Amino acid sequence: MSLSRWSDVVVRRPKLVLAVVLSVVLASAAWGSSVFARLSEGGHTDRASQAAWVNSVVKHDFGYQAPDVIVIYTAPRGTTLASVAALVTGRLAR
Repeated sequence: MSLSRWSDVVVRRPKLVLAVVLSVVLASAAWGSSVFARLSEGGHTDRASQAAWVNSVVKHDFGYQAPDVIVIYTAPRGTTLASVAALVTGRLAR
């Protein structure tokens, strides 16, 4: 169908075109709404990375957690993350 014929249909029957478009959008939304249950945050993970290690620790200690917020801590010079763990834990408990 050429663009001029399509434009003639849209101009002659705008309500029909709108109804068809809305019905396609609603049908697509209904069909696609079930996909969220089948999606996950998963992807390709480097098992040797720090993020993978932290994820395994969190799963072991707390069970599966869907992350809402990601926080990155850097230890000040001369300290390690292990030495500031109590400070971080205390701030998170607030």
